[in-house]
Amino acid sequence: MKSEDRMSTKTRRQYTEEFKTEAVRVVRDSARPVAQVARDLGIADHLLYRWRAEQQQAESQGHTRQ
Repeated sequence: MKSEDRMSTKTRRQYTEEFKTEAVRVVRDSARPVAQVARDLGIADHLLYRWRAEQQQAESQGHTRQ
């Protein structure tokens, strides 16, 4: 089998800033764990953890995600 035959043809899903912001808001405003919210949204939990960290960092630097 050639290496190009084994390469994945999947494309990465892209999420809007609005989706990311709303997902982080759901985590902050609910008592549900990040993993559960991620499952409900159909995304990997590591993405939601990353988005939350990025949003917290932006807020601490005086920026907000819009």
